Amino acid sequence: MNVDLGISTMNSRLLLLMEKSLTSLLKATEECKNSHFRFLIVVQEVENEQCARRVEEMLSHVAARYDTEIILDPRKGLSRSRNLILEKFKGDFLMICDDDIEYTKDSLREIIEIVEPSNMDFHSFMLFTPEGKDYKKYKAFPFTHNMKTIARISSVEVILKSTVKQSGVVFDSYFGRGARWPCGEENIFLADLLKKGFQGSFVPIKIGCHPKPLDADSITNQEFVCKGAALTRIYGRTFSLAAVVYLWLRKSGPFKLRALKALLSGRREYLKFLREENM
Repeated sequence: MNVDLGISTMNSRLLLLMEKSLTSLLKATEECKNSHFRFLIVVQEVENEQCARRVEEMLSHVAARYDTEIILDPRKGLSRSRNLILEKFKGDFLMICDDDIEYTKDSLREIIEIVEPSNMDFHSFMLFTPEGKDYKKYKAFPFTHNMKTIARISSVEVILKSTVKQSGVVFDSYFGRGARWPCGEENIFLADLLKKGFQGSFVPIKIGCHPKPLDADSITNQEFVCKGAALTRIYGRTFSLAAVVYLWLRKSGPFKLRALKALLSGRREYLKFLREENM
């Protein structure tokens, strides 16, 4: 089985990449004797030849052991990085990776065992914190994803099968870290896949350790604005209002009025953006 490992990082985070994701992924590949692994590593904010040489030197040990493509990008943006990886994706499946996750030794073997015989187009797995707790609230059983359940998926929990290449779906570059709206890119991407008839499932298996920010369980005003824009991108002008109200009722906490205003502000922002784009 041909497995592409797509890692997004930045020039300033190479040491973190070496310490966390790369080291753990290299160990995980050793548990899979019958698979061919290919590393697709996007390094952003590489602005000159000196930076480029440093990147290639630091990653030379990976290139010496595995089929490796290092993509140097002078710009930034997580969706842009993911799309550069999608352009190069040619294996049986693609594992979307970040630079700060420590993958378990058995993660790749377990993923292959699940994905290889499956007829699903994408799968989402589980992460855990350094304290051993679930990274977020997960179901204890497998299920097929729908428009509601994909709202809780992080891109680094996702494995894409080669069938998604036929969809033409890419990450929306206006969303995600470093973009106009810095969240929601993975939910938009998966929603676009579902709209085109592709299917995905959740698998209750932990594949990696990810530190949880101290404020991870709270949502800031700006995040509500971003979520309002993302919901409008997914559901369109008519149905996004209902989606905004549904999220507000579920997640706004004690500051309900402020949260609703922020969500509606994000919705208005995106609708204004669409009008300007179509002028």
